Amino acid sequence: MTDWTEKYRPSTLSEVRGNDSARDEFEEWARSWDDHRKAVVLHGSPGVGKTSAAHALAADMGWETVELNAS
Repeated sequence: MTDWTEKYRPSTLSEVRGNDSARDEFEEWARSWDDHRKAVVLHGSPGVGKTSAAHALAADMGWETVELNAS
């Protein structure tokens, strides 16, 4: 049985809902990113969609994801 949070997770950044300005700024950063420059850090309360947004953006950009959990 698949967890509903995984089943309904956005697969593209355009499917991410909520803070449109933050989502658009995140996408703008990605489209102008030079791989010799600094990365981005997403922060916020648990459950607001940071991981979903990162995975959706990576899918849009054709990037591989690496997920680290510090806990």
